[in-house]
Amino acid sequence: MHVVARVVEGVGNLRRRALYAAIREATIAAARRYAETGGGARIVHLSIQRSHVHLLVEARDKVALARGMQSFLISAAKQINAALTKER
Repeated sequence: MHVVARVVEGVGNLRRRALYAAIREATIAAARRYAETGGGARIVHLSIQRSHVHLLVEARDKVALARGMQSFLISAAKQINAALTKER
């Protein structure tokens, strides 16, 4: 499945070092959860653009896809918010 996750304008360019690191940490956390639980969804590829992220995701079913993306996006939001707080 191809998933696009956009950020609000206030976040700014995702291709900054701190925000790249934040998204990377969220991706690592998602991979760790997948490995620990035998998960139903995993991120196969990720492309960070200025205002959005493209993900290629493999999932067992719709529910697994929804839960996996929810988990990743919550983690990414927390990491991005933390990175933005440190920048200011």
